Amino acid sequence: MKKKLIRAAVVIAAVALVYAAAVFIGRAALAGSQPISDGDLTARMRELIPAAEEINEIVWGAGLPVDPDAAPLLDSVTGAQYRFVSPEAKYQSLDELRAAAAAVYSDAFIRDHIAYVAFDGYEPQNGESDLFALSPRYTVRKELSESGVARDRLCIDITKTAFELSARLDPASARFVSRVVEWNGLWWDSDRIVVELDESFRGQTAPRRLTLRLENGVWLLDEPSY
Repeated sequence: MKKKLIRAAVVIAAVALVYAAAVFIGRAALAGSQPISDGDLTARMRELIPAAEEINEIVWGAGLPVDPDAAPLLDSVTGAQYRFVSPEAKYQSLDELRAAAAAVYSDAFIRDHIAYVAFDGYEPQNGESDLFALSPRYTVRKELSESGVARDRLCIDITKTAFELSARLDPASARFVSRVVEWNGLWWDSDRIVVELDESFRGQTAPRRLTLRLENGVWLLDEPSY
């Protein structure tokens, strides 16, 4: 019986040792590899950066233009004041805005940094103060046509502060830095990478690092690019 226990312990120790070695080698292999070629990285950043600049302006910057011909909507003077978005604007619905953001930023970044600001707002929870309440920058309101037919139209809150987003990233300068290797409880994951680009801001140029995340085979920005 004792010999069987010893053999079992030896087998378990050997398996553990092999697993530990595999884990170590697996991490080293992931950390040292480049999951996207230099050419593909540059091409992807040429797509991402202009699209990100557009989304940044929509969410945090000037926002979509207001329809100058539409009558003002009746809103509380102490809260959000929505106005219909211009029919000339590139996006005309919340679904279009969400899709545009999802083509640029990762799901996690949209959830934690964009959705509550631009689309969903925030309602205080678990006894939180009303001071934490936040109305979304964009919403949908009904508009009556001259014939009395109601239709949904995208609206923007004109009280939201527009930040000046003057920094510019050069996608042609993108270069791979490293993979972000993370333990998932059983093995190593590496669906994130760090890249470096040249950023111009107020006449000065300096390197700027950004994290990208691979989702459904597509590299997306995983942190702010403004």
